[in-house]
Amino acid sequence: MQPQEPEPRRGPAARRQALAVEWSRFAGLGIQFAATIGLFTWAGWWADSRLSSSPWCLLLGVALGFTGALIALVKAVPRASRRSPPR
Repeated sequence: MQPQEPEPRRGPAARRQALAVEWSRFAGLGIQFAATIGLFTWAGWWADSRLSSSPWCLLLGVALGFTGALIALVKAVPRASRRSPPR
């Protein structure tokens, strides 16, 4: 005898729960975006303080952080939107 899978929930509560899950995925992406830029900015600032090359390493860190975060965001959004439940 196979265990039966529970029926998917329906109604307003299920829609609210699905919406909350979708929002949490995208909120995580925003936090990742900001953290990546912040980490690379800090690394550029640190390198500038060690190499006395202000502001070039800082600008390079910001540019690399933004580019890397944007690439990660573009790759993650189609994946996350494919998993979202149909409306």
